[in-house]
Amino acid sequence: MDPGKHNRTRFTQILVVVDGFSRLIRTYPLKDKKATNGKLLQYIAWAERQMERKVKCVCLMVEESSGEMEAWYNLHGVEFVDLSKGASSLNLAERAIQ
Repeated sequence: MDPGKHNRTRFTQILVVVDGFSRLIRTYPLKDKKATNGKLLQYIAWAERQMERKVKCVCLMVEESSGEMEAWYNLHGVEFVDLSKGASSLNLAERAIQ
């Protein structure tokens, strides 16, 4: 989600995470897109501690594939699903932020 460059804050991007297990919605304001991977890993670690379960799957709409993140998913046994724009599985997130 892109709030724009001239929004009177230092944040230019927003990461919206919808947990498929608990339906918890978290938003993270980001200074740039490069911070997305770090925040996502931070959320995964938090979710695993809170739910006492391993994350099995991460579904993202990705503009550019990050080999570093794909390697992390493979190393930790997390399935990565790249969603295209307009995919029906995005409807929950879209409805939540409207």
